[in-house]
Amino acid sequence: MNISGMIGSLDGVKHRMQDSIRRRIRAAAIGLSGALFILGAVGFGIAAAYIWLCTQLPDHQAALVVAGVLLVIGFIVIAASRSRNHPAPQPDVAKAAPDLARQADDAAKRAVQTAISQVRISPMSTVITAVALGAVVGLLRPSDDS
Repeated sequence: MNISGMIGSLDGVKHRMQDSIRRRIRAAAIGLSGALFILGAVGFGIAAAYIWLCTQLPDHQAALVVAGVLLVIGFIVIAASRSRNHPAPQPDVAKAAPDLARQADDAAKRAVQTAISQVRISPMSTVITAVALGAVVGLLRPSDDS
């Protein structure tokens, strides 16, 4: 594998990671908007229950009933969240991260080994290629003169 092959393979990994990140951000944004709609629906449900209770009870008692129910639900949610002694299950991304890091390390090691073997095979060609790449990168870089 030559240098352009290594750069191409690293470029492919970069694009796959960018695509994966974009998909996850898009999914998180859609999930957040869905959660906001659900939160709005819950708010309207509570308002409807309060309005119905106002027809059955005096207004202050209806407000106290709604406040009490919400308080009890809040305490139940807090108690349920604290009662978990075991850690939350790891998402697939967390499980895949060490594997992805290992693959990146393996790819980097292969790239270094390939570069070293190319230098041993033809050192003069490697030096000329490095100088040419340096010149091209230097010429492509934008100048700081504004």
